[in-house]
Amino acid sequence: MNLKPTLLSLVITSAILSGCNATIDKHVTKLPATSTELTTAQGSLIPVASVIPHPSDMSVDVTASGRVSTLNSIEVVKVGKNIPYTYSSGRVNNTPGFDWYVSKHFALKSNRPEAQVLLYMELLESSFPHYIELFGMTPPDMENKRMAAVYGSSKKETKIFVTDDNFTRGISAGGEAMFYNLVGYSFPSAREQHQRYIVVHEQGHVFQMSLMDYPGWLPTWFTEGTADALAHHYYDPEKKQLKVMVFDRASPMDYVRLGLKQYEELNSPSIEDMTNNPSLYRGINFFIVHFMLDHPDRSHKFKAYRDEMAAMRQSDYGSGKALSHQLMMDIFGDWDKVEAQFVEYVASIDKTFNTAAGPWEQDGNKLWVRVLNNSYEHGSPRMDVRLKPGEKPVYKSFKFDQPLAEMSSLIIKPVRGNDNPTVALAIDYQADHLHRGHVGIGLGLKISDENQQRLTADKKVGTFKQKSYKPDEDELLQIKIVKGNTIVVNASSLGGDDIRYSISPQMIADLEAQSQPKLGLSVTINADHLSILLKSKASEYKVNFSISNEVRAKLLDRHMAILAENAEHRLTAFFDDGRDLNPVPRDLTTNLEVNPWANPADRAISRLFRAMWRLGDKVPNELSVMYEYMLVATPKDRKTQLTSLAKLNAASASLVAAIVNSGATKDKINHALEELSGLHLRLEWRQEKANGEQVVSAVLRNQGASVAKVNIVLNQQGNNSFTKELLLASGDKTRQDLTTTLATRTSKKAITAKASVEWQGQLIVLTVTQGARVYPWSSMAIVEEAKVIGNEVFITSEFRGPHAGETKGKIMVQAYPSDIFENSYYEEEITIAPYEIQQFSHKFTLKSGVKSKPNAVDVTFELVIDGEPVLISERSEIK
Repeated sequence: MNLKPTLLSLVITSAILSGCNATIDKHVTKLPATSTELTTAQGSLIPVASVIPHPSDMSVDVTASGRVSTLNSIEVVKVGKNIPYTYSSGRVNNTPGFDWYVSKHFALKSNRPEAQVLLYMELLESSFPHYIELFGMTPPDMENKRMAAVYGSSKKETKIFVTDDNFTRGISAGGEAMFYNLVGYSFPSAREQHQRYIVVHEQGHVFQMSLMDYPGWLPTWFTEGTADALAHHYYDPEKKQLKVMVFDRASPMDYVRLGLKQYEELNSPSIEDMTNNPSLYRGINFFIVHFMLDHPDRSHKFKAYRDEMAAMRQSDYGSGKALSHQLMMDIFGDWDKVEAQFVEYVASIDKTFNTAAGPWEQDGNKLWVRVLNNSYEHGSPRMDVRLKPGEKPVYKSFKFDQPLAEMSSLIIKPVRGNDNPTVALAIDYQADHLHRGHVGIGLGLKISDENQQRLTADKKVGTFKQKSYKPDEDELLQIKIVKGNTIVVNASSLGGDDIRYSISPQMIADLEAQSQPKLGLSVTINADHLSILLKSKASEYKVNFSISNEVRAKLLDRHMAILAENAEHRLTAFFDDGRDLNPVPRDLTTNLEVNPWANPADRAISRLFRAMWRLGDKVPNELSVMYEYMLVATPKDRKTQLTSLAKLNAASASLVAAIVNSGATKDKINHALEELSGLHLRLEWRQEKANGEQVVSAVLRNQGASVAKVNIVLNQQGNNSFTKELLLASGDKTRQDLTTTLATRTSKKAITAKASVEWQGQLIVLTVTQGARVYPWSSMAIVEEAKVIGNEVFITSEFRGPHAGETKGKIMVQAYPSDIFENSYYEEEITIAPYEIQQFSHKFTLKSGVKSKPNAVDVTFELVIDGEPVLISERSEIK
């Protein structure tokens, strides 16, 4: 019997295939009853539906702890040519050969294999809690909308699916997020690490734009630095585990190495220099974001800056990148001190991994070399590891912070800094290539003077030309397992021997009998020899390799390396790197707070800081003392963190009294109380209905710890109002809706939400005002359809300017049939400012005595909108 799998069974299958012991959330909802029967092909991972499931009807289960997400289960549904409701609605279209897929928060258009579609959705949903943490909150109307992504099979295809969305150029470098329509476009490069990176990176831009309209007034170091830092990731495909914002990792996409080079080439630029520099320096941008977010005090100041920039059009600072730095100085205070700390921060960076030759890939803690069609003409692949066997390991927070690999039973536990240090390598062989290529460990690494010069000779900022590097010129003792049957130890570059050993037939037979061959390589540096132990499932093999005192000294005091060539065997290095010395390890199996320290008090500390900042020079000492106490507790164990949060909550009344009696102005006190309370009010637009009605919602969130008594009023300058009183508990939100019609929106009367809140014995007033309709991004519309009056045809169109940047181009209007008009075509050069709505009225005069009747008019805008070229056209039929 050919049974069709149900959606629920497919979710369970996905979780089992992922290697997770996942359970399905009891609240999982199947597709709506209006859906047709699923028609998924046998063996497919993704079910098919003819109706797009609402986000509330879909489930995703992610365990998030600190900067790590583990995906337990996910629903992904193929909806074909049905375009989902997204933040890009109306500006993203179908493409032949592409289908739409939806998860709870994302909509993906793709022609990639199903397994790749599922991977991208898994990555995006795993990233979702970290997007929220990085950018501060979820975009408006997230309950109903999804964020759109497009992923094609090749760069060539990008021209097709990008132009389908009205762009007149393709994309480059693997991906690009377009602010014109809030879509993250991507195509795969040869590097698997980059394929994952680009999805997380581009949708980070889309998330930010969905939240704050257009971030173009932000400095480049912020917009690109946040996306790059987030996407500089670790991903374990077996555990479905994603670690974002990894600082030090073994990958060819190495922003630490890039940043150090750029920093040197630009003569130690300051943050202010980079704020004023619109060019893209990915490595330095990466440094600035980590500098801000990996330190408790700076992280809260950075978040205040971020939130103010998100609301810059309503702030006291106006708009534009030029004012960004003024805001930074205002929030951070002693800016010279910040710049000095940044210099110290960069100087302290001690990178663990450096690619000497590649191409390397990383899956979790496993490294592997991608097999090339051509030979490795510039030397065998080598990943340098800047750890010394003779040094005792130390733990450095945020340096090398990806989750630890489980210790393999096939190796000796590694140890550094004792009389007989041991390093090890766990090898997962590709069974079909068991007797191909080599893998191994390098010791006693000394980079040649010539190679050092090659690393720094290139004057193009931030580049590293791997082809110029010659690994074979370096000094290195190599211990290699060749073709799964031979040990090669080569110490000739250090003045030692070069010896080959044949692995025992029993061990080779053991490896050949395994469907997934595994081998452990352990190397111990003894007084006069290396002890080399190989261990497989059922066999051991050991050899001793003699070394002189001189060679031993070099091995102890120099760096190491991981070696591989001509096979994609997975290699897990165990070098006693210090990660196990973390004094406060986080539980990755439990949902904890999504901040670098998994600190339950983190958001409360941010509120406390923002209250202090609002008071300016009137900050009471009681608030400052509490803030410093909370910062000290931040990197400590969870018990200390929870104790600090309890102390902050218990002191709430006294903190409020200190603010009220601070001597600050009434407005500043109100603003400081608003910040401390955790109350947040915003207006959110819902999807427009077919009859022209649209709901605008006043959404008030109580993110603090105390109950708030609320009176909320929502009105459109008195013409259309709503009032409600309620109690808002900690963690709750209320949504009050006001229905607008096309007539009330065109009245241009502003909509205002006002919340009067009784909190901790104080009255706090929150007010938000915006225009009568949601601003529709850059877009065109026919506002008066083409019509005939006498012997003339009239039409009026409009174009809405962007949120920022320059928009220039032309409008072209063509009337049909062209031969009946005195002049059927009109063209005009236009320039549109941000938020400007220009209307264009045109008339075409009919020739005298014509018998044919006019039947249509096309209006086309060909514009470059802040660097993005678009061609948008609409036809108006004459009835």
